[in-house]
Amino acid sequence: MNLPVSKISEHEETYSTSLFPMLLPLGSDSIAKQDEIYNVQKEVIREMAEKESCIIVGRCADYIFRDHRNVLNIYIYAKYAPGDLDSKQIMIDSSMLGVKGTAEVLAEIVQRRFGL
Repeated sequence: MNLPVSKISEHEETYSTSLFPMLLPLGSDSIAKQDEIYNVQKEVIREMAEKESCIIVGRCADYIFRDHRNVLNIYIYAKYAPGDLDSKQIMIDSSMLGVKGTAEVLAEIVQRRFGL
């Protein structure tokens, strides 16, 4: 892609709420960059997962691996957190156990789920 990290940061995980992009039938440069960033990240994530077990935080990984069986999707939330809860097998309120306690519970779940 040959883009500096600062430019990627500007474009990733953002979307426009304006109607302006709808007026451009061929899209805009910003949307094209977001698509390009997503496609590169998707390929990197897939390559990593093919090589070895890995943990991926965010990056639409639950969507990328939606058809894979050997996946555990976890949604860690705080009170009133929004999100797509239907695609997760486990949801943990991290305020109950704190960061360390939540990590310990997740480690146990992963060990049992994958027989580690």
